[in-house]
Amino acid sequence: MNSMRNWFSSSQDRNSEGNEDDMITVFQQMGFDEVSARNALIAAGGNNDAALEMLLANQSAVQQQQAQESSTRSAASIRAGEAALARHGGGSGGGLKVKRKTGVGKSKDQKLSSISTNATNSRAASTAGSVLHRQNPTTRSLVDQHPNITLPKKLCDKSLEDQVTICVGRMIGRPRTVETFLKTCETLRSNPDHDAYRKLDSSSVGYRNVIAGVPGAEDLLRALKFKRRPNSAFWVLARSDFDPALFWIAVSSLQKAKNRPEYVQAKQLIEFNNAVNRILSVSTDVEAITRAEFMSKTPTEPQDGRGAVIQVKIRESDQTFSRRFDGDDQLKDILNWLGGHASEFRSKLISQKWCLIDMNRSPPSPINIEKDINRTLQYIGCWPSGKFELAPMLLSDVANVTSESLGLGHKS
Repeated sequence: MNSMRNWFSSSQDRNSEGNEDDMITVFQQMGFDEVSARNALIAAGGNNDAALEMLLANQSAVQQQQAQESSTRSAASIRAGEAALARHGGGSGGGLKVKRKTGVGKSKDQKLSSISTNATNSRAASTAGSVLHRQNPTTRSLVDQHPNITLPKKLCDKSLEDQVTICVGRMIGRPRTVETFLKTCETLRSNPDHDAYRKLDSSSVGYRNVIAGVPGAEDLLRALKFKRRPNSAFWVLARSDFDPALFWIAVSSLQKAKNRPEYVQAKQLIEFNNAVNRILSVSTDVEAITRAEFMSKTPTEPQDGRGAVIQVKIRESDQTFSRRFDGDDQLKDILNWLGGHASEFRSKLISQKWCLIDMNRSPPSPINIEKDINRTLQYIGCWPSGKFELAPMLLSDVANVTSESLGLGHKS
């Protein structure tokens, strides 16, 4: 290696005015490949001597590792040969015997020293080649391989104004959370000196139901400079940290969120579930008579083994109504049956404030009740398998109301 260094010094003197490509040519003449030479120059910061030392150290480490692997393979071959001889009787009487020469004549301490030296050399090979390995094009990072791609910043690395806007967007499908933050921010803007308004108790029922676990909620608190007290359940906004501009952005973003379709639909679902609970809890005499009238208009349920089960599930609820119907029963019979459970179910479906989603379609689509009310279940494709979902008529559902049937009426 000393002779190689001397030759390199003389070559370097001759190329003292050369550029990086000239030095790579010199390294190639010394037996190194172009990629390793270029990576070594980059890792050494253009220092030719340091680059040569890296290349030599890496070459030496690789040679030692190859020698160790070769020795391991030789030992494994010898053990395999001995095992084969033993299986064929070579280990007893008249058979061939093989003597292992590795390690013969060495003391125990010498053997342990050899093992230790091999382990040290292996670690040295790994360390010496780590720089060049990291610079190898096949193992470079995403940024190195795609220099024109800019990775997005983490939320905490963005400006506070951007954090506020992003957090509001993340919780847009949670109307109660949006409304709570809007009320809180408006109150704080008007009363920044009031200590009670600058403190939130994370152990309260309201916090757990409205803020805890909602994507973006607690991040919004941090963006507004609320801080969690150590060993405490309280989020506190110091008076000196109150930023009117941030709260103005928050209020503006929250108000815009209330006009977004995601917010409107989520709000409709909350009102729908509240209405369902209210309707089912009605127990007046008038309601009981009305339900009985609708149920009397419903065909008798087929006996076991006849008809098909029709299911109606309430959206975002565990409650499901089911019974058997015949194929020649009509859609209005299902409406009367639902009216027998709650009269308002039928009236809201007839008025198209609510709808029946045909879950057997892909994608699921609302049934056109006005068009199909007097048609049979088999004709409209809801028999022998009918799965419906009772839901509010959302803006997205209006455009997807089925215009054709999947049953016998599909081609008519």
